[in-house]
Amino acid sequence: MIAAARAAGEGLVVPVLLGRRDDLETAASVLEISLKGCEAIYLSDSPVLEKIVQYYQTQRSKEALTPDHARAALLADPTLAAAAIVGAGLADGMVTGAITTTADVIRAAARLIGNAPGVARATSFMAMHFPPDHPTAPDNILLFADPAVLPTPTAGELAHAAVLVSQSAARIFPGLTQRIAFLSFSTCGSAIHPAVDHVRNAATQARQFLPDVPIDGDVQADAALIPAIAKRKAPGSPINGNATILVFPNLDAANIAYKLTRHLGGVRSYGPILCGLRRPASDLSRSATAEEIHATVLLIATATTEP
Repeated sequence: MIAAARAAGEGLVVPVLLGRRDDLETAASVLEISLKGCEAIYLSDSPVLEKIVQYYQTQRSKEALTPDHARAALLADPTLAAAAIVGAGLADGMVTGAITTTADVIRAAARLIGNAPGVARATSFMAMHFPPDHPTAPDNILLFADPAVLPTPTAGELAHAAVLVSQSAARIFPGLTQRIAFLSFSTCGSAIHPAVDHVRNAATQARQFLPDVPIDGDVQADAALIPAIAKRKAPGSPINGNATILVFPNLDAANIAYKLTRHLGGVRSYGPILCGLRRPASDLSRSATAEEIHATVLLIATATTEP
């Protein structure tokens, strides 16, 4: 709520909050914030409910849901209701997850927002915001993919994730120079293992779709981020130790890495931002601060625009 109030006060977005207006105003009073500029939807008393009931039934037509069943499901699950509101075109994007599991957020987004045309599997990235002049993040932003969606991606899915993140980054961070590193425990074939082949295969496929973006892989994290180490380990690397998008080999690695970076490095994290949906959505970390949620709201708003 603090994040929504701040975003509304800046006049950049119109946050839509689900809940009774009286309850929201009471909570705002306790927090000593104003909800001016925010909209409130209390589904039980709103015409929005019947619109999303119809939409929900259409999207889940194979289940032959009755209006009563659809209505009960939406009233019982705010995340599902929010996804239906966005999917039906009644809001531009969704920011949720601070008190909801990732599985519930992704399930709701997949069912009721749906993938963009041509996208078989959605993915995600976390935007890590480093302090100014950070030695390993000169652009202040590093994107970590995929920390939320695909547990064990195939090489093709890993390549496709890099493409979706690149496309999203072009909209959300138009000033970011994209340099993509497919991370491994090996650099330039220094280790021989099927896991290394997997990463190299993914990088090769990604280059076919992103011919104008510098891509390296297999590459270790230090060689991806530190030019002096890249010079020794990966001479001639197209990213030269200046990666801005880090593609991790699996969800384990990406999720662990961003949480360690956030909590041990004192780095702010925004997202995860879901990529490849018809309309943008975010699955917040349940440890997200109001400041991080506010920034994520603005990123989701930016994602609705064309590059």
